Amino acid sequence: MKTAKIGGSSLANALQIRKDIDIIISDSSRRAIVVSAPGKRNSEDTKITDLLYAYANSAHQNSRKTIAKTIVDRYQDIADDLGIKVTFAEWFYRAVNNFRGLSHEKQKDFFASRGEYWMARIMALALDYEFIDADRFIIFKKNGQIDLTKTRSLSKKLCLKGIADSRGIVVPGFYGAMPDGAIKTFSRGGSDITGAIVALCTNSTIYENWTDVNGVLAAHPHIVDNPRKTDAMTYRELRELAYMGANVLHEDAIFPVRKAGIPINIRNTNNPNNSGTLIATNINEGIRTPGSIVGIAGKKGFSVIKIDKALMNNEVGFLRRLCFIMAKHKINIEHIPGGIDTISIIVAEDEFNPIREKVLLNISKLCKPDSLTVETGMAMICIAIADMAKSPNVTARICYALATANINIRMVNQGASAISIIIGVNENDCENAIRAIYEAFKI
Repeated sequence: MKTAKIGGSSLANALQIRKDIDIIISDSSRRAIVVSAPGKRNSEDTKITDLLYAYANSAHQNSRKTIAKTIVDRYQDIADDLGIKVTFAEWFYRAVNNFRGLSHEKQKDFFASRGEYWMARIMALALDYEFIDADRFIIFKKNGQIDLTKTRSLSKKLCLKGIADSRGIVVPGFYGAMPDGAIKTFSRGGSDITGAIVALCTNSTIYENWTDVNGVLAAHPHIVDNPRKTDAMTYRELRELAYMGANVLHEDAIFPVRKAGIPINIRNTNNPNNSGTLIATNINEGIRTPGSIVGIAGKKGFSVIKIDKALMNNEVGFLRRLCFIMAKHKINIEHIPGGIDTISIIVAEDEFNPIREKVLLNISKLCKPDSLTVETGMAMICIAIADMAKSPNVTARICYALATANINIRMVNQGASAISIIIGVNENDCENAIRAIYEAFKI
């Protein structure tokens, strides 16, 4: 059995939805379907989720009426074009009545979730599949993390039974329920997580993620002209690239299926004959050319805290004290390159800057460095290379490409697992660095 998650761009209008329906019914094993809210129909359009957030945040009745009409008309057009006889205004105002008694934060989560809820109901009617609401089996803990034990237990009762009793099921993405029953949404793009959970809980053999591109591109097309598609990559490569800004899958969507060994296949609704990109634990030899680029992605907004102290290497517990300070201030450490008497901590500026002076004061008190400085404006670039451990001169080729482009390297970090290399450069060099490295490894 397959789980197919349909992205918002593939649900933007009835024409796109008909393509989805054709894809689903062309393979009888696609019996678990997860949908996003309708995306943009064109570059000037607004995503349904953005309209729902605007409705929840608006304090003006006239503004709400305007937004409501836009949402109602959009869904009614989809239903009418698909030949589904519903009065969508009734669905909308039924949700509004439930929305009124909630706190502002719960209002936002509840109303934002309705985009997927309504789309799933329409898709279930169009396919004659059973609709199963995500809040019945995707359960969050009080701390906002997924309770996977409860989720798996409930899903077996609901999803597997629904699949056994009907042609298939449709589940709305993006949300679940808190222990008290209140709707809780994932972060934006969270329908990918729902799809992964459904794939895991239904014992699917593959998790298909249908979108509007042929697969994972080796670089962002706004930076590199016509980057090639990556045919296959590992979960670990995807995770590192996604963290550094590659717009592929929600990074948290990887873990449920990775642990179970379920491959992800990213496919294009508008080109269903293309095999897309396969993401799996291991990639068979021969699928990729060793030394070819799997992906390259960059992220800006990092600072480097540089600490120098004579005989640092002899001071037991020095790094532990630094990590304690970062944890105390709830700052994630991105990387820790260093030498014998020097160490650098790379942190995200949006976390560090608001409490910069407190952090530096704590480092001065607990670590007593000879010098303590901060450098700002760094971008980090992740480069994943196929079979990097077996490919000589990878670092040399990267350094040569950047030197030829007159770009200074501020940091190099490669883990022992040889999955990827992280390069630090000045923010204003980020795009040029990505282009230079891509060209050096393009095959």
